[in-house]
Amino acid sequence: MLAWHHLTGMAIPGCGPESPCAKATSSAWGKVPGSDWPISFVGAAYFVAVAAAWIACRGRPSAGLQNLVRLGAVASLGYTAVMFAGDYMCPYCLAAHVANVGFWLVGEFAVTPAALAQRQLLTAAAAFALSTAGLAVAQRLQAGQVEEREKAELRQSTEQLIRQQQTGNGSGNPYAGGDVFTGRYRVGPKSAAIRMVVFSD
Repeated sequence: MLAWHHLTGMAIPGCGPESPCAKATSSAWGKVPGSDWPISFVGAAYFVAVAAAWIACRGRPSAGLQNLVRLGAVASLGYTAVMFAGDYMCPYCLAAHVANVGFWLVGEFAVTPAALAQRQLLTAAAAFALSTAGLAVAQRLQAGQVEEREKAELRQSTEQLIRQQQTGNGSGNPYAGGDVFTGRYRVGPKSAAIRMVVFSD
């Protein structure tokens, strides 16, 4: 849900700008240290990977998969502690971490034949890699859309400004107020589309 919110900007029910979710994602814990990669993307890819491996192992995880799930449970416990300490008590995140710890407990009581072990880890690794790649592509597309939208808005506002200035007083002077803000020094044509006026002390 947080990954979806990051990509689309759509508000999650109960998670507004001042919500614990927003505080958590904008804190130092919201991104992978030293990068701009959201932790929510790592979590989403991890859950997809574990779900794929669990389906592949038919409920009988190997020792390698169990170790991976144990590591995930430790991460969930750590993030839960951070949520309590930083007052980021997001109900969605808390539910996800509780479920993750519960999944670890289920896996502790399962046994698998050795023949399935390699396939499980390969399935988990492939699912994690594909999920991460998909999120990276989605984030790049979303950034491109935002950039194009900003360019279009800038182009539209610039064209509107030029039209307003050109029809300012009907005398050919684009400045409706005449030469009010001429300044002591002028550079460029008098009918330029944009005039910069500097007020200084």
